Amino acid sequence: MKIQTYVWVLCLLYIFLSFPTFAFAAPADLDSTFNSSSGIDGQIVHTAVDSSDHIIIYGYFSTYDSLNFSGLARIDKDGLIDPSFDPGTSANGTVEALAVQSDRKVIIAGDFDSFDGDSIIDIARLNADGSLDSSFDPGLSSNGIIYDVVVLQSGKILVAGQFSSFNSISANNIVLLNQDGSVDTAFDVATGPNESVKALLEQPDGKIVIGGNFTTFNAQSRQYLARIESDGSLDTSFIVGSSIEFPVYSLALQSTNNIIFVGLFYNDSGVEDIQIGRLLADTGTLDSSFNPGGVATDPGYWSNTVSIEALKVLDTDQILIGGQFREYNLVTRNGIARLQADGTLDTVFDPGTGVDYAVKSISLLSNNQIIIAGNYYTYNDSASVSISKLEGDPLVEQGSDEEIEVSSGNNSSSGFTSSISNVNTPSCSDSTPVGVPDLFQVDVASDRAILYFSPVNTPAPNYLVSYSQYDNAFQHSVFTNQGYSSGALVFTIDELQPNTTYFMKVRGQNGCAPGHWGNQVKITTAKKGVAYYRPVYAFSPIRLF
Repeated sequence: MKIQTYVWVLCLLYIFLSFPTFAFAAPADLDSTFNSSSGIDGQIVHTAVDSSDHIIIYGYFSTYDSLNFSGLARIDKDGLIDPSFDPGTSANGTVEALAVQSDRKVIIAGDFDSFDGDSIIDIARLNADGSLDSSFDPGLSSNGIIYDVVVLQSGKILVAGQFSSFNSISANNIVLLNQDGSVDTAFDVATGPNESVKALLEQPDGKIVIGGNFTTFNAQSRQYLARIESDGSLDTSFIVGSSIEFPVYSLALQSTNNIIFVGLFYNDSGVEDIQIGRLLADTGTLDSSFNPGGVATDPGYWSNTVSIEALKVLDTDQILIGGQFREYNLVTRNGIARLQADGTLDTVFDPGTGVDYAVKSISLLSNNQIIIAGNYYTYNDSASVSISKLEGDPLVEQGSDEEIEVSSGNNSSSGFTSSISNVNTPSCSDSTPVGVPDLFQVDVASDRAILYFSPVNTPAPNYLVSYSQYDNAFQHSVFTNQGYSSGALVFTIDELQPNTTYFMKVRGQNGCAPGHWGNQVKITTAKKGVAYYRPVYAFSPIRLF
């Protein structure tokens, strides 16, 4: 009996020691594969992500990755320059705001009077290739400077800043533009805010929250925050009062429609000062249940200026903040932090030593990874100049009812039933593709996988290929413009980590309408070989390894 027990212990120990272990990235970890130390000769202050996970960057730089750029460029999710985006000599002044339309056209706004040599003042729209969109004509534009721009649900463009007219039409610090750049005269703020507007936020009901340096709106007291109707008139039911003591730089909505605001405060005493708060959606009252504690800096460390300039609310209602600070509620957080929905610090998101100066912008990729940018040279003591990609929480995606597990050079399969239901529902006029791609073969090398899959039953202009080290999650996703085909489709994923397990799946995509995911395949990159093949589709695979 003892011998039998001893043998079982040895067997279990052998299995345990033989089982491969994987080190998964934790939230806030730096993605070291991101090309963030590529010789940029300045700083990046604005970022925006388009529908294909390309990142538009603006800042004070003339080169990126040894290529000449006049402060504006587009990079892919790995930090590499997108050569298909060429803004030429770009704007000849400063860009204060970026916004991306659903068609991937980019709106830039700020203080300039030409773009790539063409005369255009303070606001321009670029085509997806970076060239000036001549169909957008703002005329004489603003007579001051533009600080923020948002594309509304209607497709019209809301513009704010410090100006008194737009294209010779009276418009005090806020104006609404039609898609062609002309002024929508039905939108009228009258005398409007008495000082500059720095931040804009459209609510689901079409009302607009504004923040900035102003203290009145149409001669009524509104200190740094106000809400206006969709026609530009003041919403008199929304009264913040005098409880906010700092100019507001950025705004965001939680799922409850409550409003998160952040800003700037000059700290002369070295005590903790709060630069973040939450307003109740219906009245604008300061929400006392929101408990941020304090954001602080020490005198003489950076300066007496404490700021939160970057703000992003996640689907979980957690809050990412970036700025010039070194503590959050007495816990070290240099320039970047994540908060729980109630404002308390999320200690799971630990950036270590953070950045060595300030974060100016935060954007999110579709897989929950985080793009930060600003004025810094290191992140958590690693070289990471001005822009970095950080890990977020894995994004749990809609699963299918099948998983296929394979290893390079050793065919095997196992099925399971996922508890995750597929809830893809298009919120647009495009038709959802019918059917799911069948991922029937994966050829695996030490750092590459070639996927063979069947098309969906109805035309799909694109397919989204997802691969991740997490089960049923997004880590990396790539659109492939395969178009509709009656035959099998092929897609290659390069630069995989060797001896690493990945989960892969494919779905059709028709514009803004995603299809359902097909089967998930699990592979392990190891020795070269055909990892998996099942003859369920009429296709003669090409052996590439």
